[in-house]
Amino acid sequence: MAKPYFYIMEWLDDNSTVTFLDKYLPEQFKIFTQPQSQFAGRYMNVHNWQTKLLSKQMLTGKAYSSPDNIITCFRKNQFLEGLAMTISWGTMWRQNPRIYTTDLLRIYQVLENCNSSLHDEKNIDEAWKNIESSLSWSPVITSKTLHFMCRALGFDKDPPVAIDNKIILKRVWPALTRSVKASAKPSSWANGLSGYKRYMTFINYLRCNCYPDWSNTQIESTLFIVFYNK
Repeated sequence: MAKPYFYIMEWLDDNSTVTFLDKYLPEQFKIFTQPQSQFAGRYMNVHNWQTKLLSKQMLTGKAYSSPDNIITCFRKNQFLEGLAMTISWGTMWRQNPRIYTTDLLRIYQVLENCNSSLHDEKNIDEAWKNIESSLSWSPVITSKTLHFMCRALGFDKDPPVAIDNKIILKRVWPALTRSVKASAKPSSWANGLSGYKRYMTFINYLRCNCYPDWSNTQIESTLFIVFYNK
């Protein structure tokens, strides 16, 4: 399936976050030298995932949860296969009871609708709200799923990127804000769609102002690896 013709998402920055970053962005966020690659994925035990697929089988050659394979699944509208691989890629299988919150056909339909809204609206708002209201997913799995769905649609430069608790919320956020008084800090990133969009304002700010030749994917991957090793 050919890529679509558009590549740029329509992000609406959080003004208070931009003001904070203009004034207080720590030097450690400005000195990354090389973009890091995303986690390459892992082999999947096909039998463990058969109950998560309407077809009851993984496609031949797709039992490795690499970003490329995930994107291929979403590009072909194989939403449940793409979701299963996203969960594997993100090391989230222990969260399956909180992800598979309804029947598989309903999950497929929700993701299909999300794909259409991402294509038509070129922003994440409607898709995020649909997932939140229909599936009750956490921001972590929502962000990872929308990341790969957007890349499958051709948003290579500025897609939404993963947010996680261990690295982004518990390490990156404190490093960004610890040196300023509470009254100067922007609102938290840990707050559903509004918090996630503040986080994405930060990601887009780094790309536009510090790393214009990088993609959002490369920025998030670099942040994850740098702060994972701290």
